Amino acid sequence: MKLQLQPQLIQPAMKEACLVIDRLLQAGFSAFFVGGAVRDTMLGRDIHDVDIATSALPQQVMALFEKSIPTGLQHGTVTVIVEGQSYEITTFRIETGYVDYRRPGDVQFVSELNRDLMRRDFTMNAMAIDRDWMLHDPFDGWSHLQSGILVTVGTSSERFQEDALRMLRAIRFAASYQLTIERQCWEAIIHYGHLLNHVAMERVAYELERMLNSDFPARGITLLLESGLLSHTKEKLNLASGHFHQNWLTDKKDDASMKWAALFICLGMSSECALEDMRKLRLSNKLIQTSSGILQLYECVHIYIGSEQSHEGLKERWLDILLQFPLDQTRLFLRLLEQHDERVAMLAAYDEALSIHSMKQLAVRGNDLLKWYSKPSGPWVKQALAFLFKRVASGTLTNDKKAIHSFVTNQIEGGLSNEQ
Repeated sequence: MKLQLQPQLIQPAMKEACLVIDRLLQAGFSAFFVGGAVRDTMLGRDIHDVDIATSALPQQVMALFEKSIPTGLQHGTVTVIVEGQSYEITTFRIETGYVDYRRPGDVQFVSELNRDLMRRDFTMNAMAIDRDWMLHDPFDGWSHLQSGILVTVGTSSERFQEDALRMLRAIRFAASYQLTIERQCWEAIIHYGHLLNHVAMERVAYELERMLNSDFPARGITLLLESGLLSHTKEKLNLASGHFHQNWLTDKKDDASMKWAALFICLGMSSECALEDMRKLRLSNKLIQTSSGILQLYECVHIYIGSEQSHEGLKERWLDILLQFPLDQTRLFLRLLEQHDERVAMLAAYDEALSIHSMKQLAVRGNDLLKWYSKPSGPWVKQALAFLFKRVASGTLTNDKKAIHSFVTNQIEGGLSNEQ
């Protein structure tokens, strides 16, 4: 099927990429916009990266552009830089002899667009747009998108046996675009799910992260659990046995560590199990540390949130928590949960009103106490600083060195050091 695009659908990024298309066409080659940019253009979504497919061989592409990088010559891909913008240009190709259920063993360059589109995973990704803004859609991808269904190009069982990662991509696309997975596609996911053990854990993490970044993350996670895919990963994940207890999955603009923490909280997982999974998924150390902190904080606070403890008791408990956890983790925790729990919302308001949020913000240090008390160092110093922090944070003592010194010297000798 071919369809003339309406002018309002063409976004600036694609118009700018015509510089690349035109150069290829002028040299006698065919060239088309392909991939996600085409799909999102048809849906009226913002596009970012623009990919191009051409009949030109990689060496011919490199000869045409002054700035080019051979990013994937074995697969026919060259990255060119035109007016400061980079574009991936890939030669039309067919793929055969897949190995390890992930990679093609043989890649052959071809001259026809349709043969290239035929190798792609889903019909919505097998569309192309030419320089005259005509949609080329040999597998009815646009019709399927309009109908709200996700369909593979050809037989689903073949597509998934070629590349097992496509099963995770199917669920991610279904979540991102609110699509229903076609019946034979879904049945193939169930049947061939065990092939996911051929996929690197980093790739699994990438797809999970994309799902969490989608507009409808809960749908993606629900489909993952229903399919049982996560029970077949190369390294066993605790996530596979999770069950939705509540939907607190966050807005896609939120911090990545909040999204991961929200996922584990929603599935009722402990911080220990979550930490184990994050390490298996090869997430960055920084992300693991922050997400784990939020989860530990959740466990620490949740006991009191669910109790009959008074608001004043919760406030006192929050001051103790501020002494245990870094400020960035407590802030992320409050942002994550205050919209879901009125007691956390109360804590967020209380936290906002505090004059300081960590012991580091105190106007005095341990050395000051040692000098004022003329006592040897010991556990009492940390206890005394914690006591002063609570007084200052809650507003009953000014965070000023002279004021704190006056407060300390007015205490019964040794009294402050024994307060905690």
